[in-house]
Amino acid sequence: MDAHTAGLPPLTAFILPGGTPAAAALHTARTVARRAEREATNLVRAGGVRADAYVFLNRLSDYLFTAARAANAAVSVGDCTWDKAASPETIDAARAGGVGGVSPAGATKADGGATKGGGG
Repeated sequence: MDAHTAGLPPLTAFILPGGTPAAAALHTARTVARRAEREATNLVRAGGVRADAYVFLNRLSDYLFTAARAANAAVSVGDCTWDKAASPETIDAARAGGVGGVSPAGATKADGGATKGGGG
């Protein structure tokens, strides 16, 4: 995980799921791992599960997040970042190419976030 992280730009904004099909699948897997992590928290508190199960699920969700970012970066697709001012209608369009204040990382307000990186 550290090797993947070292090759990625630093996080400066909240990252939305999206990008390549591989990254989207990894983001989906992460949501499942996070759901299991929340359930494990309750089970650990109740004494039904050892605490290391929670730790494993937490690290798994961290890894899947990093792997999704790395999958996008491997094909020069930037992260899709969230902007509080963006309306909900722009999020799907942003995932497809960046508009309305939600843009792939590295895109500037001046270019409207219209580039994903690579080719262009």
